Amino acid sequence: CLYACQEECGANCPAGPLCGNKRIQRKEWKKLQVFDAGLKGRGLMVLEVCKKADFICEYVGVAVKRKFLDGLFARYKHERMLYIM
Repeated sequence: CLYACQEECGANCPAGPLCGNKRIQRKEWKKLQVFDAGLKGRGLMVLEVCKKADFICEYVGVAVKRKFLDGLFARYKHERMLYIM
């Protein structure tokens, strides 16, 4: 797997309000700004100071296996909105 995924705790977490694994539910993400990145389309800039291991934002997308990448590149060759990380 290319990506490490983690699930947030739910309402039944024994730590209750002290739980540190509910950052998305508590909206504890950094302030971001979308900007024009020229030929690459758009970019996302963090407007706050960040330290190593800080939570920036939730990535919502699709994990694609390497064997399917060539087909995706060919299919969307002329699309401007193809995001591959």
